[in-house]
Amino acid sequence: SMVSTQSTGRIINTLTSQEHTIEVCSEENLEEILNRFYKYNKHAASYTWKYNGSNLEMTKTLEQNGVKDEDEEFYELNFNEEDWLPAIHIYFNDDLTEA
Repeated sequence: SMVSTQSTGRIINTLTSQEHTIEVCSEENLEEILNRFYKYNKHAASYTWKYNGSNLEMTKTLEQNGVKDEDEEFYELNFNEEDWLPAIHIYFNDDLTEA
């Protein structure tokens, strides 16, 4: 069985510039994270979730989506934690301009 690890990520709302830091378990998929995010944003389902400019697949975990937890490497380099937390950007769907 997979060992559950906890990591921390940032969710940045591009519409309001609000930022929330949340704890994430490694086996949680994005739909589960979304469900917990409702307490911060009741319109969370109306957003598109992206990481490094790519849409995230909500049925997959962060790791399966390629969102890396940089923990140990960065601890060794002694970075300020807030600076390197993986940041997921959420875009309000009405606000997305089609390229």
